[in-house]
Order: sequence, then structure tokens, then C-alpha cells
Amino acid sequence: MFMDLRNHKLTARELDVLVLLVNGDTNKKIALALSISEYSVKKHVSSIIQKLFALNRVHAAAIAVRKGLVEPVFSGEPKQFPSFPEEWQEPPWEALTEREKQIFMLFSDEQAADLTNVELAKRLCISKNTLRKHLRSIYKKLKTSSRVGLVHLALEAKRSQKDNS
Repeated sequence: MFMDLRNHKLTARELDVLVLLVNGDTNKKIALALSISEYSVKKHVSSIIQKLFALNRVHAAAIAVRKGLVEPVFSGEPKQFPSFPEEWQEPPWEALTEREKQIFMLFSDEQAADLTNVELAKRLCISKNTLRKHLRSIYKKLKTSSRVGLVHLALEAKRSQKDNS
């Protein structure tokens, strides 16, 4: 199911920024890629957040991926969004411990994916530092470096679970 772009009135430039945002690029990288200033990128990101009714840039990227508004495009860092199953013989999340899987799968839930680390830690009844340690391990095992990448993979894992049911 694809989101109707007309409902959000995203400009062509905002869509360009959104694609790079979904890839986890920084404002500086987006500015360089699109040959615009970082200030312009910030303005576009703010506009995207407002138009998608998102809480922040990660939430906007998650909405875009969930709704099929944009697909991640590999640029510069091919391991940022490792594709499954080409790069792995088995799903990458199988390497996670049970607790890591529990944390990882929270990112497939629209409300939980947008929580801060403090809020996630409270929900899981663990300390913020313990959550950080788990997240570092998850990022490393899944070969991603951004929360957007984590959301992307968690949604893929959820789809995979539904397909196997």
C-alpha cells in the first residue's frame, strides 16, 4: 500500500531529501549529495516532519519506509542497509540473543520505534545503559549504524514472520 503523495504535498526536493534521510544520511551528507546548504537541508527536513506529522527525522523516515513512500537507496555505505537474503544465508536477526530480539522487534511497532532510549528502557524495565549496550550489540550484529536502518530491518523481520506463519 503506497501513501498518496498529494495528501502530503511534498515537493520534489523534499522527496530527494527524504530518500537520503531514510538512508540515515546526516544533514551534511544530504547537503553535499544535493548541492545545497545544510541550512536548506534543515528547512526541508523540518517541512517533511511537519507534512508527515512525524515527531522527528527518525519518525519521518520510519513513516516513509512503512508506508512505501520511499525505498532506501544504497549510497556510499552499502552495509548501512544490508539486503536480505542476498548477503546472509539466514536472517541476520537470528544471531541476536532473545533479549536483543525483544528489543529489536520493538522497532517494528510504530509507537515503540519512535520512543527515546529512556522511554524504551522504562518499557523494558532495564537501565538506559543496559539498553545502550544491547543496541550497540544489535547494530553490530545487523551491520547497520542508524535507528532508521534498525526500523527497516525490524519491519523486514516482521514481514518475514508473517510470511512464515
